[in-house]
Amino acid sequence: MNRFVAIVLALVLTASACGVPTDSHPREVSVADLPTGLAPETNATEEPEPSGIPFNIFLIGADDRLVSVTRAVAANTVSVIESVIGTNNPEEFDDLLEVQQLRSFIPRDTVVISAETVFVDGESPKNILILNLGSEGFFQMQEGDLKLLALAQIVYTAVGLRSVDGVLLQNDGDPRALPTDTGTKDKDTPVNTEDYASLA
Repeated sequence: MNRFVAIVLALVLTASACGVPTDSHPREVSVADLPTGLAPETNATEEPEPSGIPFNIFLIGADDRLVSVTRAVAANTVSVIESVIGTNNPEEFDDLLEVQQLRSFIPRDTVVISAETVFVDGESPKNILILNLGSEGFFQMQEGDLKLLALAQIVYTAVGLRSVDGVLLQNDGDPRALPTDTGTKDKDTPVNTEDYASLA
């Protein structure tokens, strides 16, 4: 009889050792410990979407002509102008230039102080972007083809904004005369894309 009890007790203890342990209360299980099929799927190659809205800026191609490319920018005028200067997300901008073999002639140290669109009654164009830039960068450029290319980049990009027909540039608040395809326009006369048609 004692031998029978010993055998039964041994079987019970063996079964207990082989069973699944239970907890007295719920506990959190890490994702790494979940069985295959229960762990959430992940995509290691997924990249974050660019922030901002797509907008066309203008850079310079190998033939010294304007080329339209799309960048993600914040929905405001200053961000749009900074996107063509390259101060907005500069690493992405440099990658864009390298991959698409494009150039920008706007000095990177050009600072946008303010950008305001005004309606000018009785003038053509009507809606004028008054773009106020700091003294460094663009206004330090020598007169010539490179400055004309840089200005064309700014003007074509700016006119892509809704309700902008022309551009007036200021240097620390002082209006400046601007070079065009056909000569220099008075500081109070806006420039537009027609003034740089030879570069398009």
